[in-house]
Amino acid sequence: MGFEANQKQVRLLLSNAVYEIPRNQRRYVWTKANWQALYDDICFVVNTPQYNKDHFIGSVVLQNNGSKDNVDHYTIIDGQQRIITISLFLAAIMQILKDLTLQKDFNGMKKFLISTNIKDEDECIINSDFHLSISRFIEEICDWGNQYESLKSQLNKIIIEPKVDKPILDCLLFYYEVLRGLPKEDVLRIRDGIIKTNYIDIKAESDEDSYTIFEILNARGQPLEDHELLKNYIMRYTTPKKKKNIDAVKTDWENIIDR
Repeated sequence: MGFEANQKQVRLLLSNAVYEIPRNQRRYVWTKANWQALYDDICFVVNTPQYNKDHFIGSVVLQNNGSKDNVDHYTIIDGQQRIITISLFLAAIMQILKDLTLQKDFNGMKKFLISTNIKDEDECIINSDFHLSISRFIEEICDWGNQYESLKSQLNKIIIEPKVDKPILDCLLFYYEVLRGLPKEDVLRIRDGIIKTNYIDIKAESDEDSYTIFEILNARGQPLEDHELLKNYIMRYTTPKKKKNIDAVKTDWENIIDR
């Protein structure tokens, strides 16, 4: 098995990159308890200077898919729940900065959620074939010109699949609500605490290594269900050469699970 591991900060994870969520990954399953725990951990770090340490979120396993138009592309093998949650947390902070008309701070955060290639084209850092509303929510909030009275109402207007993406919407609104009313200094400290959060960056060298590491690390966080482990095993050995066949297999699997 070949891979490399390094300790990095989230600000480096979410810079000039696009993360693909592969078909073997489970849906977004984090709940309010997970969101609250992350928020409490970040607040503890930023409000306890004598602690003198940054937050740590464990490992993130990626497969490098190369660079396209000067933007690095990766497949997420392990760490989807954390990457999505942190991205939505930052999106909520951006909306607060928009509410407070702090445009310079707002503009400075955009690079953590939107990657711009050498052709000056923007792309959301999260690319999920299943949770399609993630990129739509982030792109909506990252446009300074988009102003509205109610964030919840606006996001409900643009959600693509309400049943599937309700956890995504709930997560973003959870962080938005807990941040509303805080002094701007507190919001900025929380922002700094998130982007300075440490993680172990693990990059696998092959598809086989990626799936193997995924299985080894599955016990972290919420345990995978039997059908999710089975899905990972099947997808490892049945990857077709043609992309359209990959989509067909993914669709067939989701239909089976839904039934």
